[in-house]
Amino acid sequence: MGKLAPAIKLAISGGLILLLVSRVDLAEAGARLDRLHGEYLLLALAGVMVQTYLWASRFALLSGALINAPMSHGASLRVCLIAIFWSNLTLSYVGGDASRAWLLRRQGAGLSDALACVSLDSICGVLGLAILAFPGLLGLLVYSGDWSLFAVAIALAAAAPVLLVGMAAFGRIESRFGRLRLVQAIATMRSRAGHLFRNGRLRNRAVGLAALGHAFCVGSAVSISHAIGEPLPILIALAVYPLVLLISVVPISLAGWGVREGAMVVAFGIIGYDALTAVTISVLIGLLYVVLGLGGGAIMALGGREKATAKV
Repeated sequence: MGKLAPAIKLAISGGLILLLVSRVDLAEAGARLDRLHGEYLLLALAGVMVQTYLWASRFALLSGALINAPMSHGASLRVCLIAIFWSNLTLSYVGGDASRAWLLRRQGAGLSDALACVSLDSICGVLGLAILAFPGLLGLLVYSGDWSLFAVAIALAAAAPVLLVGMAAFGRIESRFGRLRLVQAIATMRSRAGHLFRNGRLRNRAVGLAALGHAFCVGSAVSISHAIGEPLPILIALAVYPLVLLISVVPISLAGWGVREGAMVVAFGIIGYDALTAVTISVLIGLLYVVLGLGGGAIMALGGREKATAKV
């Protein structure tokens, strides 16, 4: 099954991309790219760079508060850029998370602590995204009258309580199988999660940094829409794009490719935008992260792995 999963993700990403390509006018896509406004593209790049810096700030905050592995903002930024590189190289978010856990291990954190910190950082990221996405989802529901979106809203609202109940029930499993490494790792994450969510200031700062970072990503999408000559109002982008990002986090494709573009076409179609505009914005956003990943690769080539694990 471990070898089959990448093949399934490749099939899903490839199938969705081929389907979307068949629905757009490639000649018009080329013409739009020829008329690309470079200044707006640079502004979009600046937006994703700010988002990455805010992510690094969140990761530095959590690594110091949860597992006593403090690092400077600069070191954390290098870790996150390297993680983006590995996510791009392996076409999987897991590759980026694994690299962050490995770099924490090099700093002296235990394996369970490193995995817990990376997992909780990702959970905070998703929670911040959900905070932005939920109002937009309700707005789309009212605007479109499509009640299938109501089921999505219910699932989104129920996800956090279900997770908390599951973590609470884990105590019984831990009492019986506590010697297993997997159970020990989950127990460590449960303990660190309890500390994070009971500490209101820490929790709010982590989730707030995540929400703010995703807001800058929305700003990048708006900048790209101006770059291709199809300006997207900021309020419309705030209502739609966070939901697209949230859907793309579901690990059924290669680093969200295909799923993100498909979600863009559906969500932007509801508010009257054509498939070509939606796909172009999504692909260009993805390519901006490829550019950031190249920066992470350069850091590794210059010995940034050692620098990234330097303590404050």
